[in-house]
This record gives sequence, structure tokens and C-alpha cells, in this order.
Amino acid sequence: MQAGKDHAVQCDLAAEVLRLSGRLRLQVSGGSMLPSVWPGDILLIHRAEFSGLCTGDLLFYARDGGFVVHRVVGKNVDAAITRGDASVRDDDPVAPSRVLGKVALIERGRSRFAPKEELTCAQRLLRSLICRYDWFRALLLHLNALRLRFNRPQAEPRDLQV
Repeated sequence: MQAGKDHAVQCDLAAEVLRLSGRLRLQVSGGSMLPSVWPGDILLIHRAEFSGLCTGDLLFYARDGGFVVHRVVGKNVDAAITRGDASVRDDDPVAPSRVLGKVALIERGRSRFAPKEELTCAQRLLRSLICRYDWFRALLLHLNALRLRFNRPQAEPRDLQV
């Protein structure tokens, strides 16, 4: 039970840092955004308002006491529609009050790059395989875990994990 409280406190603190400073760095722990974002990637989040969201943005929002980063696939006056790149289904609509920011930069190992609004051809192929074959997704996640284990940078960030 204490771990749940600790996580909630960390999430509240991270959201407050983003509100006050306009920036937040987080390490990814989930695989819902494969192949665009991988576990172990560091995301630089910039504060964003609902009105500034565009299709293709990687949205950082609050859900179920934690955070989610998913791609905006649609938007109307009441909500944003998001979907993880590794999913075939849209998420529940995201109300403007749950929007915290959007991904400005992805750090993977020694590489840093801005997120793309659309998947590349190779990423679309990977996405299709990830969505269709659970064993393929598991293999990619295992290979990524090995990459992280053997290619650790000298100093690891101690940021909150998403």
C-alpha cells in the first residue's frame, strides 16, 4: 500500500514541477508507444494547453493516478483522442483538464531527437508486427532490455518513471 502512496506523491510532485517550471524529464517504463518511444527512453515534456494540441503530438496526460504519453489522433472542442502507437484501439477521450504537456524531445542512449508527427515506413511495419504478434512485441522488449543493460550511460537520471 505504501508503494501506491509513494507513486501518487511522485506523480503529484512531477505534475506540479511541470506546472511551475514548464518542463519535466521522465524515464519511460511502458511499451504502449513502441516503436516510437521505448522503455528506458528519457522524455523532455513541455507544459501545453489543450488549445495548443495538434494531431500527431505526443500528449502527456493524467490517467488513473499516473501519467500516460500517447499520440493525439483526433481532437474536438471537448476532448483529445489518443492512441498508443503499439495499439489498434483509441483510448478513452482525454478531457482538457487532464492535459499536462507534450513531448518535446526524446533521449535514447546518446541520441536526442524531436518526436515525429507520423510514423516512418519502417515504424509502421514494426507497429503492424507488434500489434499482430505478441511474441514479436515480447522479443523487441527483451532485446531492448538487453540494450539497456549493456549500454548504460555513465550517469543515469533518477527521474520519475512513467
